[in-house]
Amino acid sequence: MKVNLQKSIGTIDVGFINNDVEKLYQQGCLKALLPQSYSSLSQLVLVNTSGGVTSGDKFNTNIDLHNTHMLATNQAAEKLYSGYGDAAKLKYTINIDNSTLFWIPNETILFDNCNLRRQIDVNLLNNSNLFFCETVVYGRSAMNETIEKGYYSDRWKIFNENKIAHLEINGFEDNVKRMRVNKFMLNDNIAVNTIIILGSEMNKFYTVLKDNIHDEKSVTTGISEWDGKIVIRSISSTAKRLIEASSRIAV
Repeated sequence: MKVNLQKSIGTIDVGFINNDVEKLYQQGCLKALLPQSYSSLSQLVLVNTSGGVTSGDKFNTNIDLHNTHMLATNQAAEKLYSGYGDAAKLKYTINIDNSTLFWIPNETILFDNCNLRRQIDVNLLNNSNLFFCETVVYGRSAMNETIEKGYYSDRWKIFNENKIAHLEINGFEDNVKRMRVNKFMLNDNIAVNTIIILGSEMNKFYTVLKDNIHDEKSVTTGISEWDGKIVIRSISSTAKRLIEASSRIAV
């Protein structure tokens, strides 16, 4: 007898105008928290109450910002657990109009046999600014866990004034070991952080960032600037060291 396993489904649709909430819709296992703080930035915390992501889950998040300065994160690391069948689908659509967004979620942790397809679409309009920071960890080294196989597709597409500014696709299918040991890919590292900076206000910090970014213990970092954007990439054999290093850049 075929048994249909229960899957997690969630939706968030939130909008801000002039740093005030204009709409807030949440459904299923996804919740949005709006903590009060003394910062000049509005704050948004995305919460997945199901505790992780596995095959067949479907999450949709839509964020609209108008004349707003915001810091967005999540409540904890997003854990992608083992699963079979259809890949989990996570879709983020972020519209930034005359606004600034600091997108700094906690790390995404991939477990063995993970099964995920994620899409992040960001649209910047009217001189908006974006600080985009994502960290992916291939297995929890602190628990002696390794990832050997699975499916992982991660696509980021960023538009600036209706023109494509950055397109990036990462992932693997089945055998992860070949990517992990390849010197031109992970090179026996397990954690990767990417920071993408766009906007006239953000790009003013390129010289400061370049002068202050250095390789640290177990962490190798590089920075590039072209076509009006800054890209910072860090890689490490230890997730903890990488997160500490990327946090100092973000601050």
